[in-house]
Amino acid sequence: MASLARAAHEYLVAGWPVLPGAYWSPQTCTYRCGRPGCDNGSPHPVDRGVPGRCGQRVPLRSIAADEVGQWWNDRGFNLIMPTGGPGATVVEGPARFVAAIEARLADDGCPLAPVLALPTGERQLFSAPIPVDDELWLATAMGGATLHGDGGWVTLPPSIVSGGRLRWERAPETIGWRLPPATAVRTALRAVLDPGRAAA
Repeated sequence: MASLARAAHEYLVAGWPVLPGAYWSPQTCTYRCGRPGCDNGSPHPVDRGVPGRCGQRVPLRSIAADEVGQWWNDRGFNLIMPTGGPGATVVEGPARFVAAIEARLADDGCPLAPVLALPTGERQLFSAPIPVDDELWLATAMGGATLHGDGGWVTLPPSIVSGGRLRWERAPETIGWRLPPATAVRTALRAVLDPGRAAA
């Protein structure tokens, strides 16, 4: 719990929005949030102050740095970051797909992006918020990847999920908590999704 609280505080001080999420219970092989009557066994945000929160799609509000102790003093909640808005857009896909985006960004002289390694072998690349329209969302899905934007969220290290502990492949603190510009990531994403069009 101490490592989760410490990480939550670091994210919040750096300006990354964070909120508590249901934790993985190996005993029940499900995610639990500690709320009586909650039957949502999947990963989900938790807010003890909002009745009926669990299992419902509601606006995600980041906690403040001084609230960390209230959440992580007696329970190992996972760390969830709302995506879009003031947070980040996250591109999730196979490692080679994300590596291709990184290579394109490097060719364009863009700064490195934080990259998270999932236990499934996939990667998540964090970008400044990208306006995601239906066309881009669909093209990304057809390319075998996922865009986490407005109204979504992702789980941050060092949270433990069903496949194990999450870890950074390139941690945000090692690159000054900077996110690559949205325009550059969008251009790189489109180039990887449609290399023929990018070469034309």
